[in-house]
Amino acid sequence: MHVSHCVLILFSLQRIGADLREGWQFVLSAKWFWIGLPIAALGNVFFSGPLDVALPRLVQDSYGAGAWLLGTLNTAVALGALLATIIVGQMQRKSRRGLLMYLAVALASVAELLLGLPYPQNIAPFAASFADSILGFGLGTFGIIWVVIMQEMVPIEKLGRVSSIDQLGAWSLLPITFTLTGFVTDHIGAGMVFIIGGSANLVLALLALAIPDIRKVN
Repeated sequence: MHVSHCVLILFSLQRIGADLREGWQFVLSAKWFWIGLPIAALGNVFFSGPLDVALPRLVQDSYGAGAWLLGTLNTAVALGALLATIIVGQMQRKSRRGLLMYLAVALASVAELLLGLPYPQNIAPFAASFADSILGFGLGTFGIIWVVIMQEMVPIEKLGRVSSIDQLGAWSLLPITFTLTGFVTDHIGAGMVFIIGGSANLVLALLALAIPDIRKVN
């Protein structure tokens, strides 16, 4: 019984290894994917860090407001993403979806940068809410198109493995990100964190847009 159990475990590990190899073979064969994945991983660093860690400090220190504004800004992001779901979900299939996808990221990046600017306290809630809704719309648009492209372009028998690689790669840096963002926020301020994050994400989006294979993804 013990020997058969070990054989079963060994067979399972071999099967897992073979599945991973097949998944990675597709990833490395699809330029839009293997370039987009590290861009997404870095993008999540510069989006999630500011939004999840620095935003409360931004609301308190830069906008001079409290929990009500933090809740309002989170609602604005959600509403922007919901609007993207409705609009993009109703669109007929468009050409150059890769172009549209990273233009949406560029839009979200500009909105993130705008959140870090010093606004007069009487207009800060309105300006920040508008910027956050645009940010949510841009990220929502990217997310919907990315998932649809994966569903269409990844062979169905490999979709589970490729999706696992996608999720692992996209979110793997977040544990380090949250710690570093907190440290940086304490030293340079929340507003500067948003400006740096938005600028970095804009550069990443422009780099993606400079690659013909990404612009031509339909």
